[in-house]
Amino acid sequence: MTTKQDTTVVVGRGFIWITLAKLYFMVTGAVLMLALPRLFGSADLFGEFATVNSLIRIVNMVMITATLQAVAKLTSEREETAGAVRRAAVRAQLLIGGVIFVALFVGADLIAGRWLHDARLAPYLRVAAFIPLFYSFYAVMVGLLNGLKRFLHQASLDMTFSTLKTASIIGLVVLGYKVWGAFAAFAASAGVVLAISLVFTRSIGTESPSDKELQKRLWAFMLPIMAYTLFYNLLLNQDLLLIKSLKYAPMLDYFSRKAEGRVLLELHFGYLGLDPHHFPALADHAATAATSVLSGLFGAMKTISNLPYQAVISVTFVVFPVISQATFQQETSQTERYVQNTFRFSYLVIMFMLAVLLPVCNELIVILYGEAYRAGSSALQLLLVSTVLFSLFVICTTIITSAGFPRTTLALGVVTAVVNFVLCWILINNSGLWTGSLLYAAWADTITMALGAILGVVAIFKLLRCLPPLFSFLRITAATAICFICGNFLHVGSKWLIIAKCGALAVVYLLILVATRELTNADADIIRRVLRRRAS
Repeated sequence: MTTKQDTTVVVGRGFIWITLAKLYFMVTGAVLMLALPRLFGSADLFGEFATVNSLIRIVNMVMITATLQAVAKLTSEREETAGAVRRAAVRAQLLIGGVIFVALFVGADLIAGRWLHDARLAPYLRVAAFIPLFYSFYAVMVGLLNGLKRFLHQASLDMTFSTLKTASIIGLVVLGYKVWGAFAAFAASAGVVLAISLVFTRSIGTESPSDKELQKRLWAFMLPIMAYTLFYNLLLNQDLLLIKSLKYAPMLDYFSRKAEGRVLLELHFGYLGLDPHHFPALADHAATAATSVLSGLFGAMKTISNLPYQAVISVTFVVFPVISQATFQQETSQTERYVQNTFRFSYLVIMFMLAVLLPVCNELIVILYGEAYRAGSSALQLLLVSTVLFSLFVICTTIITSAGFPRTTLALGVVTAVVNFVLCWILINNSGLWTGSLLYAAWADTITMALGAILGVVAIFKLLRCLPPLFSFLRITAATAICFICGNFLHVGSKWLIIAKCGALAVVYLLILVATRELTNADADIIRRVLRRRAS
């Protein structure tokens, strides 16, 4: 029985499998995001992809996070009800996924033309509408596997999907289908992995009878998480969408009314012999292209800055059913231990990423994306700090949700998303015409994420009487600061020397933690136990 196993080993093995899957996701995602700017051939096409992708990501994550957590929560509490949970969740997704699909497909022209000021995005939105439809049912199957602690199967599905998505998107873009092809491949991959997940879960709980009370509990747990996830993903993605939307009017005014902007139009289009009366249409075209370029630059910076978050996202999948079970069984001491260990390990990982990336981020941009993307480098350091704070916020809300307080999670999500929206609106509108808006958006993100992390820690203390390990946080922060200072003194130029610099910073970080006894033999012992084939 699972309750008789060594929990550290079970969680550790699960973490290894899901971390491997997430590392694979990071690698394939990096390949994809490195390849697309070059394959598209221009920052504005990449900006179009990044804009639609940000919008679809919000909807996708609402589908998959809320459904996965609700299904995992109910399944982990009583594993014998897995079949009934699945049937209830599938019925729910027929409604929710169907409504979202229709809204995106039918409303594509309104979203693209009226809100994002770029009618060219509408066909991409229609193709991308199939992605959340498939995701809504896929999340049910993954939630079952997570709740039953079948982490290997969950990881296998993640890796399969990452492979299909990356290969098919690159393939269709190379064949000349550009942005449309990228989203068609994404949708097809989601459909295929849904079919595979149905095979993986076909025998789970087939004998479980239907439970009407379970249906009510599912909705009661899922709806607050959906609302929270909506605000949480607005917090993560609305900055890029607001750059695309808010900078259109200033760009249009610049190209249609400012002398410098009209000269640029004449230089760009004059050789075609176009009549000056065509300037309004040309100004609109130039403004749309300019906002797409800004979106492309900011999207590239966010891809790099999200690496610390991707490094710890697997923690949320593994810790969710464990804390859920501990709080359900009212095991206070175990809950406190799990919470502190989760905070400590997560902070170790995200600050390791920050220690390595922060001193080399400017050189990294040119290596990964080319010289054309250096214009967005001013925002990257701030975005990296923002991502660390956001990662802590996500860990906090995952702990709170798994402990059975989804309404608190919703309140945190609403507050931080609204604050971020207001700050982005004010700062982007008051920024410069060009890349200054990227830096201002990064400041809005950093301030908001700091607020969210603080509120999350306060909420955990009030609800569970647990706090993060303060002295561990101080030692880890000091190690990161020392790495940043050392990295700024060590200037290198070639790609290989930059890689060597990253390796040296990683070693310095680990040595400091060993010297301060943040990393001890106890940590090594846990790793050895996790890696054994059987619990001792």
